[in-house]
Amino acid sequence: MRHNIAAGRLKHFVQFYNVDPSSTDAHGDPDLSPILLFDARANVKVEGGTQIEEGGTVYTDQRVTALMWYDNRAESSASFLWNGRAYEVLNIQPDEDDRSMIVTGKFTGLITL
Repeated sequence: MRHNIAAGRLKHFVQFYNVDPSSTDAHGDPDLSPILLFDARANVKVEGGTQIEEGGTVYTDQRVTALMWYDNRAESSASFLWNGRAYEVLNIQPDEDDRSMIVTGKFTGLITL
């Protein structure tokens, strides 16, 4: 199935990053600093989510989809940053010609690179 990427539709800026758990800092501790993989233009849509109540506190599981040009650097183990919010990549769905893809993400928190 082809995704509809029309001129001017990719109006958002996203950054894909990963964390290398094998790297260490100067003290020998694991360095969990995010490593920028690449920047991309996308059309991001907030899909909402479910509300979970634990111990009287309500948590919202927010999900987004990002329509963008295909990039083989996008990995299912990566995360992406959009509007100061970090999203864990849940699914990457390329089109039949590997020209575009839809990346589904789950909100994990606020972050700055």
